[in-house]
Amino acid sequence: MVEPPRAPASDFIGIQMRPWIELEFRPARAAATPTEANVQFDLIVRNTGTAPAKNVRIEVRMFNAGHGQEQEIEAFYGEPIRERSPPALDALPAKGEVQLTSAVAMPNENVRELTVQGRRLFIPTVAFNVVYDWGNGKSGQTSASYIVGREAETPAEKMGAFRLDLGPRLYRSVGQRPMRLARTV
Repeated sequence: MVEPPRAPASDFIGIQMRPWIELEFRPARAAATPTEANVQFDLIVRNTGTAPAKNVRIEVRMFNAGHGQEQEIEAFYGEPIRERSPPALDALPAKGEVQLTSAVAMPNENVRELTVQGRRLFIPTVAFNVVYDWGNGKSGQTSASYIVGREAETPAEKMGAFRLDLGPRLYRSVGQRPMRLARTV
């Protein structure tokens, strides 16, 4: 039996076996309550890399659309993830994925509303910061942010804002649009 030719070991120098985390954010519903604004969602965490990701820690935060938002999100990406929190995932194998269901909330006193044509509106942005370990003491980071809004029955480029002037509401037809604020390290 003849074995197929093998590439010399030198051809593999520079190829690094490592995890690469990608996120898929699916908002399920949003609510404005007497005490907070919140978004319930599914998050698919996918490892498209060639090695397992270990000690995967995930933080999520809601921000207000508007002045200063980009700086606030960039600062969030740079903050250390609380080590005292248990990891969301002990390990995520190469080419593996997991779906997590959760919610993020913002107290009403932190909501910065916009007023347009006499309507009080809120446009939330949800940001994720994921940090994970791999190899010998190496770490990676994936961060992404999304504008969340009301989806029209017929798909459209823009989404509607959430109205605060109508009192407490539950919105079931919600969607997201990725923002350019993202990071993969």
